[in-house]
Amino acid sequence: MNRSNRKRRGRICEDVNDLLLVKEGDFLIRKSEETSGQDRIYVLFVVAGGHKHHLFFRSERGRVVVDFKHEGGFRTIRRFIETHVTKGDTVVDQGKVILLKGVGRQKLELAHSTITQGAELGKGAFGVVKRGVFRDPTIGQPVQVAIKEVSQTSTKAQTKEFMNEARIMRHLEHKNVIRFCTFFLVFLWWDSIGCVRMAFDQFPSLPPHQ
Repeated sequence: MNRSNRKRRGRICEDVNDLLLVKEGDFLIRKSEETSGQDRIYVLFVVAGGHKHHLFFRSERGRVVVDFKHEGGFRTIRRFIETHVTKGDTVVDQGKVILLKGVGRQKLELAHSTITQGAELGKGAFGVVKRGVFRDPTIGQPVQVAIKEVSQTSTKAQTKEFMNEARIMRHLEHKNVIRFCTFFLVFLWWDSIGCVRMAFDQFPSLPPHQ
């Protein structure tokens, strides 16, 4: 993934966190994007003191923690989270950062590993549309999809509008309506005919309700 793509996804990730982390003590954990020559790291996002913070998990001698000046560390991140949520104490040496409520993976979020992007099909208001393959774990087989991706030049306001569209569309269940949505990408069933307008141009006698 090139630098511009990482920057765009980083901005989208921040916008998503803004939507999910609302109250004091809300927190979630994300894995950093894969970078050539560097291992992925886990990042703790949390609301503390009315502000959103991100803390990097660090590992030494088989122990993991966000601040070794504050404590000796834990064998796993899960143990770190469970301990601090139970005790209700701060996770850092300087300041007060308390973990109260964890935010899990949202239903509309898909793992990047389940998606393979293909050739570009066209461009939309916020970016490009590509052909792709979605390996759906629920049905155990790959599905051809169209992928709507946020443009590198999209503003923060446009990115939020894109995400709001995904949040709304994910509730719709209809054979002629977008089927898959995520915060990062919007997935649609691929159709060789193209978009709805092209379908009506090709089949003018098609009833409006079909």
